Amino acid sequence: MNKENYRMDFDERKQYVYDKAIDVLEGDEDAFVEACEELDNWNGFLGDIRCESMDMIDEFFDKPSDLLDKMDDFSYDNEYFYFSAYGYVNTTDDKHGVYSDDFSADDVLDALIDNYSHVDLTENNELNELLNILVNEDFGIDYDWEYDEAEEDEEPEETDDEFMERIDDIY
Repeated sequence: MNKENYRMDFDERKQYVYDKAIDVLEGDEDAFVEACEELDNWNGFLGDIRCESMDMIDEFFDKPSDLLDKMDDFSYDNEYFYFSAYGYVNTTDDKHGVYSDDFSADDVLDALIDNYSHVDLTENNELNELLNILVNEDFGIDYDWEYDEAEEDEEPEETDDEFMERIDDIY
C-alpha cells in the first residue's frame, strides 16, 4: 500500500475519536465522575456505590442506631458517603476513586454511547463534543450501511490531517 495515497477508513476515524474520548475520561477526573453520575441518573449505572453528599445522610436513615449498624469505613469528616457491596456505609473525599475502582474509562464511554440520547454532559464540553461526533458523524466518508462498508472510490470531505487536527483541537 502506498502510504502517501493512504486514507483512514470509517473505523479508523471512529477509533481515533474513541481514543480521544478515552483520554478525556482518563485525564479529567471531573469528566469521569460527571459521566458516571449522568449514566446513574438515567439507568442506575453506579448501583449502590453512588456517592452522596454527607448532608444527605439523614435522608437514608430513620434513627442514628440504623447508621451505627451499617458503619464500616466511616468518618463524618469526609465529603461523601456510599454503600459497599455488603450494605455498609463508607465515606470518601474522592468520588473518582470509588467509581474508577468498579468502572474503566472504556466501560463508561461504551455506556455513554449506548445511552447517548438520555445523558447530558453539559459540564464537560470536550467529552460532549467527542461523544456527539462518535454517535452522529459520518467521519467525512460516504458509508454504505446496506453493505456495512465505505464506498471504495469516495474521497473523504476532509483529509486525514484535517480530520485529526479538528479532533485534536477538541482535547
